[in-house]
Amino acid sequence: MVSNLRLFVVPTDRPCAESLLSYVPEIQRLAGYGPVHVMIMEDRRLPPDASRDHRSAIKEVARCADGVEGSVLTQADWTALTSKREWPHVIRHMMLDEGVSYGRAFNKCALIASSLGASVIHKRDSDTSLPSVCAEVDLYPVDIEHSVLRDEDCDVVGGNYWGQWNVSLGPLVGEPDRLRLILSAHGIPVVGQNSIIDEQLPRASRPPTTERGGITRGAYPDLGNCAFRTVAALSFPAPVALDMIGTDYIFLAQAVRLGRAWLHGVSVRHEHGPERGEDLYCHDYWLRRAKQMDFLFLLHQLESVGKRSVDFESERHRLVEAIGRLPNLLEDIEPLRRVHWGAYAEAFRGSRLDVATSIASDIRGIEASAQGQNNIEMVEYRQLLMRWPQVSKHLVSELREFFGGVAS
Repeated sequence: MVSNLRLFVVPTDRPCAESLLSYVPEIQRLAGYGPVHVMIMEDRRLPPDASRDHRSAIKEVARCADGVEGSVLTQADWTALTSKREWPHVIRHMMLDEGVSYGRAFNKCALIASSLGASVIHKRDSDTSLPSVCAEVDLYPVDIEHSVLRDEDCDVVGGNYWGQWNVSLGPLVGEPDRLRLILSAHGIPVVGQNSIIDEQLPRASRPPTTERGGITRGAYPDLGNCAFRTVAALSFPAPVALDMIGTDYIFLAQAVRLGRAWLHGVSVRHEHGPERGEDLYCHDYWLRRAKQMDFLFLLHQLESVGKRSVDFESERHRLVEAIGRLPNLLEDIEPLRRVHWGAYAEAFRGSRLDVATSIASDIRGIEASAQGQNNIEMVEYRQLLMRWPQVSKHLVSELREFFGGVAS
């Protein structure tokens, strides 16, 4: 029998008590569908004051409705519970507090949900909040998430952000030709570029609609603002390469390819921190983005050969086989990777950010080392995929013991 417990989780590397408290009306609505476990998952070691504020917010949320319980999982908690066992080298980044890893946070959410016995994960970013318009129209993201995920033919459902665009566009704002170069380097066709520039960017400045949406084969829901089945997320882990943004989206890309992702219009509100407008932040952000997109480019080349699978479990096995072809593929795709990196550098050449930080030359400067590191990360991702069933089983067992037998 499938549990009706839901995990409402905010993974974070920053103080986010205020963000969580904004979601109280939505959590109350979710509690109407069944029991809810609300969690703040600190994926970096935070100051004691922040953790104290998180615990206070969780206590307040747990009082908002019957059937709601809550917890805070700190990085110290995670370190303590995972130090009991000798883990394989390929998942070391899941255990350590070495840097930002979106893939690590995604995998941890799936493991935690499984250990609690939660069938669905409702995930919100720590720099978002619930828009007041949701109460005005009496429609919340969890309403659509709950409705859609009752259908066994869907694994992921979510909306997008409104407020500030969630990508740190920096010097690309107002310069569509530069942005198109970046999007082309990502492999996005012209029709997709038009959608982003002419529709998605303007839509980010408008409040959410009541559009219930449908299966998407184009624009993605945002993985930070969505819900997904625990069993799917647990069966297909994200890469845990450190300091590489967006590798969790490999899971979402598979859901879109499999026709199991649903996009709706009830978006949450996004607020950039003030640092996102700083030159050094944008410089670092786009260097990491270039490295990430090279990783995804390499993965796409590997996946382009072979029969498409029908579920996440089968897709994991197919990806293991595909990455095994990597040594024979590298020489063939080297010219394509040079074009990819060249497009990134050219997009910034002569921009205000380039004048301030020399980002164009820095992008070309890290090209060889990033490519080499990504080749290694790809091999390690294969090892993670191969060993994941056993590793995840042990991690879920450790977490279940840590949570004191909360899971059924």
